[in-house]
Amino acid sequence: PTAAGTYWAEVINEATLCVSANRTSATLTENPIPADASNPVDNTYCVGSPLTPISVDDPGTGFRVDWYDANTAGNLVGTGPAFTPAAAGTYWAEVVSDPGSCVSANRVSATLTATPLPNDAINPVNNAYCAGGDLTPISVDDPGAGFRIDWYDASTAGTLVATGAAFTPTAAGTYWAEVINETTLCVSANRTSATLSENQLPLDATNPVDNTYCVGSPLTPISVDD
Repeated sequence: PTAAGTYWAEVINEATLCVSANRTSATLTENPIPADASNPVDNTYCVGSPLTPISVDDPGTGFRVDWYDANTAGNLVGTGPAFTPAAAGTYWAEVVSDPGSCVSANRVSATLTATPLPNDAINPVNNAYCAGGDLTPISVDDPGAGFRIDWYDASTAGTLVATGAAFTPTAAGTYWAEVINETTLCVSANRTSATLSENQLPLDATNPVDNTYCVGSPLTPISVDD
């Protein structure tokens, strides 16, 4: 047909021109195109970490969202309002009537971005203190604006014990510094260690030897054991 509507078919005998007693109807129905996907949500992930989903709003019952790797044609790469791509990039969502095959007029894009990791902490400075004295700080270089240093008591996992480029531990030991991007929260690939050592005090001097001297004579030595 040239338009939607109901049409009727009759059968004619081309030799006798006799016509079927009844016409039989068939209908062509125009289905509306679904609305475009709405509210695309981009996302990011830190390099080396699991990838994160991008999404659009759920179009509701009777519709589904198909994701493609191009704004026209391209490859179908995912289905559903939320979709976790296999790689960073821009992906396009279209709404499809389901059941049916009517497709939204336009695809809507959402982007997954890979965020680089900050550089590892550099120039670790060890330190030492005398037993019974004040503990002294260990440090790494300040990573600059937008980054911070977190210190841990282990090279992986462990407990957060301090924040900042310089850190005075509560006990001797080795501590590990990692750099965090305060905007993306991405963490340096490796922790950098610095060690605070406790130096034992020497033993007291032993066997003191007094001495005397005569007035007007040269003074004489006193001593302890070497």
